[in-house]
Amino acid sequence: MSDSKRERGSTIQRILETTEFISQHDGQYKAEQVIKRLDYPSNSASKLFTDMKSAGFLQTSILGRLTLGKEFRDLAHSTLSHKHFKDKRMILLNSLSGIIGEACGISLPSGANMIYFERAQTNWPLQIHLPPGSHVPMTATASGKLYLSELPPSAQQTILQNIGLQQFTRNTIVNMNDLLEDLKTIKDQKYATDNEEFIEGMSAIAVPIKNEKMAFGYLFCHAPSFRKPLNELLEHLPAMNATADKIMSTMIAD
Repeated sequence: MSDSKRERGSTIQRILETTEFISQHDGQYKAEQVIKRLDYPSNSASKLFTDMKSAGFLQTSILGRLTLGKEFRDLAHSTLSHKHFKDKRMILLNSLSGIIGEACGISLPSGANMIYFERAQTNWPLQIHLPPGSHVPMTATASGKLYLSELPPSAQQTILQNIGLQQFTRNTIVNMNDLLEDLKTIKDQKYATDNEEFIEGMSAIAVPIKNEKMAFGYLFCHAPSFRKPLNELLEHLPAMNATADKIMSTMIAD
């Protein structure tokens, strides 16, 4: 950025530029690194970040890096929940659920957990009751492990050391080294599985919803293992990736 651009940038412009940058690089940079990347004057930018933190639009993670605050996430959630966007996503989720024959949905990271943002249900009498708004653990779910796999190794270890490895079932990975190895595999294959690690008798898979510039969340599908074992869910990865691409396209189309 040139000096002229730095000088003419209004406070509201810098707030918008900052939130856009953080949303695209959430939790990746410390404040001084963001200031350098955006080419802002150090003193005024530091005050701006302090004000944004006080207002709840930014916060500092356990790694000392800037991340979006609760107020911004609530605003984004309200915007994304608008009928204009929601209807388009639900059409795609219902279509995918019809193809697979099981519940499909979108999850987002929320603090130390994942939150089920939206969900398309099936007509089976036996359902796994995890409605939208449910919080599920990062370390024992397909979407949670997929999110963790995308973080730098140092961030993974710091987060895992702080939230701990709780055992939910006999299949839950509770050894740190084993989980870190699992995250490496997930990063390479670009999808994650939950082989009855969170709930006994439930299998799940997840793929990312993103493009080259930004990420929206994670597309998941889960089912009772007796009805749709993990190996059968994995057969639907092409359909899930195709749906994830379509969801991302609808979010940036207009």
